[in-house]
Amino acid sequence: MSWDFLNSGSEEVKKVFSQISETEKALQKAFDNYHPSVMSERNLTGDEV
Repeated sequence: MSWDFLNSGSEEVKKVFSQISETEKALQKAFDNYHPSVMSERNLTGDEV
């Protein structure tokens, strides 16, 4: 009988955490580089100008 458990040393767990880290980096880069931020600023439309 083979007992395979997932733990912090498991390759599967390491891969998931690596992918989460890469996703976090990509989201942070997008947040830092794309302006204006839709969370704090409002742009006027051509009709409003």
